[in-house]
Amino acid sequence: MFFSLYRCPMLLDLDLVNFSRKFNDLRLPSCALLALRLILQSSVRDEETSKLLSNKNCVVEILDQVVTFKKSRKPLPMIDQVLHFLEEISSCGEIMSCICYGT
Repeated sequence: MFFSLYRCPMLLDLDLVNFSRKFNDLRLPSCALLALRLILQSSVRDEETSKLLSNKNCVVEILDQVVTFKKSRKPLPMIDQVLHFLEEISSCGEIMSCICYGT
């Protein structure tokens, strides 16, 4: 799903906030965060990202999905950028790296 959005030639014309909300409604917070990271306006991107991550379980769910994607070897564009972003905002960045990369 996200791959099609990521490859869309009209990406800048799409309502990425709405896509993010739909992904979140489908319990795909990793895809929701990825959609938000594509928004060019930093104020909108940061505000919507804060809203998404305000849920306590959101980061855990994102990490679970990342692990699932990596184990199933399904390609997910920008996943490394999301992991880097989560490490930056998290106080447990080293733990997340161990979980995601198996180190």
